Amino acid sequence: MTRSWVTWNPAPFTSHAHLDMQMQYSFDYCQHVSLPYSSQQRGTFYFRTPHKVQVFGVCCEPLSRQVFFLIDEAEQAGKGAVVVVSLVHAFFHLHGLEERRVTLQADNCVGQNKNTTMMWYLAWRVITGQHDTIQLNFMLPGHTKFRPNSYFGLFKKYYQRQDHVYDMDDLADCVRLCGQDVACVPQLYQDWHYYDWNAFLGQWFSPLAGLGRCYTFRFDRKHPGVMKMKTLPSDANPTEVTMLRAGVAITDIKDAYQSQVMPPVITPSGLSLTRSLYLYERVREYVRDPQKRDKVCPKPPPGAGPDSGNASSLPESDQPGPSAAIPHSPLLRVMSLQRTHTVKCKTERMVVFLAGGNADPAVNRALTLIQKMGPSLGLFVNVSKCELFGCGDLSSFPPEMKVSRVPNLVILGAPIGDLIFCAKFVAQKRADAAVLLSQLAEVGAEDPQVAFLLLRQCAAFCKLVHLARSAPPSHIAEGLALFDKDVRQCFAECTAVDAADVEWMQAQLSLSRGGLGLRSLSSHCVAAYLASISSSGCDKWNLLVEPIELFNGLVPAEDAITLETLATSNMRQHSLSGKIEDQQFRQLFHISSPANRARLLSISSRHAASWLTVVPSPGLNLHLEPNEFQIAVKWWLGMDVSFGSCCPHCPDHRLDPLGHHALTCKHGGGVVLRHNSLRDVFVEFCHRACLGGQVEVGSGQGHDRLNSRPADVLVKNWHLGKPAAFDLTITSPLNPTTLTEAGVKCGSSAQVAEVRKHAANDGKCKELGWVCIPLAVESYGCWGMEAQESFKRLAARLAIQMGCSRSQATTTLYQRLSLSLVRANARALLSRARVHLEEGG
Repeated sequence: MTRSWVTWNPAPFTSHAHLDMQMQYSFDYCQHVSLPYSSQQRGTFYFRTPHKVQVFGVCCEPLSRQVFFLIDEAEQAGKGAVVVVSLVHAFFHLHGLEERRVTLQADNCVGQNKNTTMMWYLAWRVITGQHDTIQLNFMLPGHTKFRPNSYFGLFKKYYQRQDHVYDMDDLADCVRLCGQDVACVPQLYQDWHYYDWNAFLGQWFSPLAGLGRCYTFRFDRKHPGVMKMKTLPSDANPTEVTMLRAGVAITDIKDAYQSQVMPPVITPSGLSLTRSLYLYERVREYVRDPQKRDKVCPKPPPGAGPDSGNASSLPESDQPGPSAAIPHSPLLRVMSLQRTHTVKCKTERMVVFLAGGNADPAVNRALTLIQKMGPSLGLFVNVSKCELFGCGDLSSFPPEMKVSRVPNLVILGAPIGDLIFCAKFVAQKRADAAVLLSQLAEVGAEDPQVAFLLLRQCAAFCKLVHLARSAPPSHIAEGLALFDKDVRQCFAECTAVDAADVEWMQAQLSLSRGGLGLRSLSSHCVAAYLASISSSGCDKWNLLVEPIELFNGLVPAEDAITLETLATSNMRQHSLSGKIEDQQFRQLFHISSPANRARLLSISSRHAASWLTVVPSPGLNLHLEPNEFQIAVKWWLGMDVSFGSCCPHCPDHRLDPLGHHALTCKHGGGVVLRHNSLRDVFVEFCHRACLGGQVEVGSGQGHDRLNSRPADVLVKNWHLGKPAAFDLTITSPLNPTTLTEAGVKCGSSAQVAEVRKHAANDGKCKELGWVCIPLAVESYGCWGMEAQESFKRLAARLAIQMGCSRSQATTTLYQRLSLSLVRANARALLSRARVHLEEGG
């Protein structure tokens, strides 16, 4: 790499952060992707080392938007602290919102994120007025997944299904198109640079110590040059650290910021001649588009012939690919599980499955090649620290190698061994996860909504799903059942909701089936394992006999699978788990009362559970108070929310366990407040879509039959130039007049409400030249068909104005409406509880 000085012209020193708001950003690296790529690629390409592209993501969580930095192999400068800081700086420069307050979230990687360079840079941004405050939070030990990973998952899922991804433009298209419900923005290596921030900031700031034990760091413009560290965000007394070197004044940094000098630019060194020749000779042929071959695998310049490090100088069978750490051919002869040899180095484990009498010589030859070629590739093998697993004669290997003849080992996080070994492995995973679960319980004491979201998305099913996909259910089911109990206990501590067995059965269903999304690993590990085997192309079908029997015992006969169906079709985990959940829902529905059946059908409707997917943000009014969230969860699960008392406004009415009377009582103002809150959200989105919207519109013509208000919201140019009168109505599926049908058909109560509104308003609207559109919603969040069609049209307009996809606009709209509805319901339930408690009930 080379460094050079460049000029930059910042604005005069004023507060660049002029938007009085707070934003939260999370950033992380994704596993690299390869070019070219095709989901249908087969054959010898498996043994090639294709063009690598580095992916770095910065997620703006409140806006559901992530920027993907796509860095070509020739443009890479490593993954160290200087590179990460340069990427974060590029994000603020190209995609930042110039907000005053920033919260950053990152993982605990010391080499990339939690280091002196990062702290210097954040302090520099605050001192120079680019932000007023910056808080950097690191994930607690045991926590490995956060918001950027969900975007990376969408990207990788879309990327892996494409048949022709040849160059960086194709990869950028994958980023743009992968986010159906979120905005994914590609950023190529242009308009930004790598900077040597160590050399630039080291002249003012002193080295820092003790960063590893802290997880929260804060920088405030009121205290420039001072960093406050906390072990946990809840700690009352942070440790203050003065960052400036002796003799350095704050004005020195400000004056330097006004000058035209930025840090030295680090120029990527590009591809080596060896690597360029390898791509041209070995990979170019797989780029099917001739016009793009020169972009990905150009011809090396004249004179770039083979050299001492060139892979093409080796025989075909021994060529490793320049960026590979091990020779390909000897180590990829995957034949059977009869004999297993594993060479485990400091940072990675190399596994060979071989059959035949020449197994030991082949592996020994591979080890010899690694020792011979490794240094030129940056790999130095210490044989005394290697470990060899095997069952045959291993005397030909170096005597200083550690030899293990017990076939119990861990490969890529998956245990391979007997029942006792696997049970111990799961127990260790439970112990590791217990630390995170206990810390989530502490978070729940302050904000149960945040704790629940973290539990569902980061610490429950997803925590051990890789284990469920890679190990036989018979070996791990017992340990996973204990982990399910840990999750249940954590849920109770986070939300202060002690769910009974039936209620917990509902909580373990997915959101689309009326649950809380806390899937049971012990129930779904069979589906995960079968889907993993089916997608891997494994032909060892004898391994699947017992898992198939276990799966068929969880589903009805019509959903049973056989070896033939598994072999001929690629069964996905989502599909198999869906069959298990459908059966669990049927069982729950069968044992429920008529009122609970109506409740289950309503909450399992589309978009009803959108309030559970909202990222809490008090500043955006996307937050529930702790008592509101607790009562909402109880009400959602069908728990008793009556407090055993009578309605304070209707002494003759005793409150029912499901809260029907509390949510439909005309006294106390709760019904009107709920109606108006939903109406206001709808009007807000109409204005954001540039449609306008007038509230509570009547005829204005003086006729008695028209003076009654026919529209909660009037949009004058709704469709084809016609005004639309939207009349919002909230009904309950537990209403005695519609309960029978609501317990059989989802959305029947909303449908009845639509018919009733048409009968009341069609005549009035027709005379005024308006189109009557009822917005009917059940108290549990099931919207009528006309409302859904209207929201679909509104989301299309929103997507244009917001610069996002229609699906993202739809999700945002339903989340706001759903949360507003649930918040109003919770407050109506709590208002009865407060009166009951004040009376000493």
